[in-house]
Amino acid sequence: MGVFMNKIYVLINCKTGTVEEVRDAIAKIEGVSEVSSVTGRCDIIARLEGPNLNKLLVTVAREIHKVKGVEKTETLVAPDLDISDESQPVLKVI
Repeated sequence: MGVFMNKIYVLINCKTGTVEEVRDAIAKIEGVSEVSSVTGRCDIIARLEGPNLNKLLVTVAREIHKVKGVEKTETLVAPDLDISDESQPVLKVI
């Protein structure tokens, strides 16, 4: 059994004219594995990865939210679950 890697995708809306600055600042944050400017309902998508889901969520709350130019975020969590263990409560729902 390998190390589980949780992923968080953060959809980020920026103040007008700050997308490049915000993208570059977020790319420097520990735990951020990828960040891209996009079109659509948000300006930037950032992906964070790591074995500790709580640490990733704290990074979003304490670091990404504080980047100058960030107006709003939506966080999507993709937990890495051991699907071979059917006793996990989440898997009972799935």
